[in-house]
Amino acid sequence: MIPLTAYSEIAFTTSDGVEIRLRPQLYGEDLVLGVNRWLSPQVARAVLEFLKKDIPRFYRLRAFLLSEVPEGSSEEDTRLFIWESSPDRVELSSGREYHTVRILEGGRAECSCPDFQNRRAGTGTWCKHIRALHRFLRETFSPNAVMFPYCLPLQEIDEVPPSAKFIEELGGLYEVLSHPDAERGSYARCRDVYDTPTLGVEFEIPGGRGAEMVLLVKVISVLKNRGLVLSYERDASVDGGEIKLTPFPATIEEVLKRGQLLKDLRDLVKGLFVSSAPAGLHVHVNMWPFRERLGEILLILLPFVLLLQRRFNLAAIFGRGLNSYATGIEALVPPRYWWVNFMSLPHTVEIRLGCSKHGDPVKILLMALFMQRAFWAIMEGRFELPSPDASGDKLISAFSQLLSEEERSYIVPLLKEALLSPERD
Repeated sequence: MIPLTAYSEIAFTTSDGVEIRLRPQLYGEDLVLGVNRWLSPQVARAVLEFLKKDIPRFYRLRAFLLSEVPEGSSEEDTRLFIWESSPDRVELSSGREYHTVRILEGGRAECSCPDFQNRRAGTGTWCKHIRALHRFLRETFSPNAVMFPYCLPLQEIDEVPPSAKFIEELGGLYEVLSHPDAERGSYARCRDVYDTPTLGVEFEIPGGRGAEMVLLVKVISVLKNRGLVLSYERDASVDGGEIKLTPFPATIEEVLKRGQLLKDLRDLVKGLFVSSAPAGLHVHVNMWPFRERLGEILLILLPFVLLLQRRFNLAAIFGRGLNSYATGIEALVPPRYWWVNFMSLPHTVEIRLGCSKHGDPVKILLMALFMQRAFWAIMEGRFELPSPDASGDKLISAFSQLLSEEERSYIVPLLKEALLSPERD
């Protein structure tokens, strides 16, 4: 049985190991947030920022709690208990059947049971399930000055930081924490096939312990339910595992959305990224349409990859330079460790150089979009590669022809910033 956590108590641990427990409480007609310890003004504001999405729900509950049982309502059944809950609905059971109660605006409530649907809908009266929930919530929200001696006002927040805004977009802190933990599966090598330009992302989490990890696995669960995350898998190289985004169309709109999603996710649990362990942000570029030319792809694309390696400061784009996990093309190591890995053909070419700790996910995905445009244009014979010794202006001009006007506005400044002179070999 799952207790009613969606509107009762919430607990978390701060970065310095202090446990904070919170519970909404009703003092007369005033709704406040009971806290187990004194909070500094900065921490108190941060708590309210993360609860921004939930505050309207609390006030909806307040109206329900202040309501008296309407005349003509059903008799109360004390055998009913809470079976499952989320911020917008509660499921009650008597052991044999289950019915869902939803709390609406203005103190109103509705239930899925036949008594309410057939007799009480629109009359303002309550069935036994609504009455049971009303009694339970009044008990839950009763002030407890011993366990929660401090209070915060549950009030609207005008501006919130990006990490709190991210939680708000996911439905609110109570919504996120009511989700089950995302299960971490084994690494899957199977790949779907696509005939259109498509990107896939692997985002490694270096740290894997503490309160932030508890929050992360619930956020991943929400993102999986929304179709944004394909899987969450074990990875021997990092403690926190690897998040695989659901493959998405290689467009500027989708790249910007996915890049911001990864930035928000990292900012939310940034303590997991304070680690000496390397952690990658790998991008797969779909190459399935060229599978009939499998033996040629490496030879055709290699000059372009070498040109990028020679003429651009890759660390400025990817957040780290060439290393033992993503080596230069000419390095005497297995090709799967090259910074551009061709070993996953015929499905994809993997860009391995991105760093999940220090790289900007938006920049990394913009560069992957540029490389996708170049890969396909070269394979289709639509692009003639400039000389490695060409001037910077000629390189940028040639590469700009691969991009739409909107793509140029994002990608060309990125290329100019990382451009090296031809003498830099």
